Amino acid sequence: MGAEITDIAPEAARVIAAVEGREPVESDILIAADGANSPLRRRFLPHVAPRYAGYVAWRGTLDEAGAPPRLVSFLDDAFTFCEARSGGHMLVYFIPGDGADVRPGRRRLNWVWYVGAGEQELDRFLTDKDGRRHHASLPQGMASSALIAEICKLARREVHSMFAELVAATPDAFVQTIVDVVVPQTVFGRVMLLGDAAFVVRPHTAGATAKAAHDAWVLGRNLGRAKRNYDAGLKAAESLQLDYGNNLIRYGIALGSRWASTRTERPTTP
Repeated sequence: MGAEITDIAPEAARVIAAVEGREPVESDILIAADGANSPLRRRFLPHVAPRYAGYVAWRGTLDEAGAPPRLVSFLDDAFTFCEARSGGHMLVYFIPGDGADVRPGRRRLNWVWYVGAGEQELDRFLTDKDGRRHHASLPQGMASSALIAEICKLARREVHSMFAELVAATPDAFVQTIVDVVVPQTVFGRVMLLGDAAFVVRPHTAGATAKAAHDAWVLGRNLGRAKRNYDAGLKAAESLQLDYGNNLIRYGIALGSRWASTRTERPTTP
């Protein structure tokens, strides 16, 4: 843990990983599960780059104890959506508080608001209060007061008044770009990309964690079937992984395209 892989030497029947400050690690298979910005993906697929979807997700959390009671009452016991006037939508739901506490009064309100952003707007959204331009997301606490004021004003114009009140009451809202990452393969000799190191899908699918679990499951199952024929097991797992990942990519794009064209303000509370 906490040690960087500095080089990989794939050989016919093994992989040797050079690790900074440690002895090299030799294995039959190397699983590259190093996340959405995977350095190992860039190593094996240098031509694959994230494709910006044309919108961002503004996000925030608010302690229930510090939220106006009428806001808590309005949003409680529901997963609430609101379509924005100019396209996109916002969703709100409760999450556990400190110590995974789910008791009323100890929870947090979590919200996500998808907002269209052209290149100029994206530059502004990703520039922090110190004037630094971030690559893909603006961390919590780094938005300038002017940008927060702009988002609060936009919320008053675009979404239901209760949602706008939630945005205004939230400290340290932050933003992340929405991207798609599509890979043509995930196996490179005895190295396999897994989870977000392979495909990066849009949040609308609610499927990134399931995708990573699926990747691990099909890998384990096919390695078990292949016995000691690791190469056959990897290739069989890759085929299933590519089908699953491409289907989720298409599903996420379809959902994003549909929601981007909505024009209603009234929220629905299932």
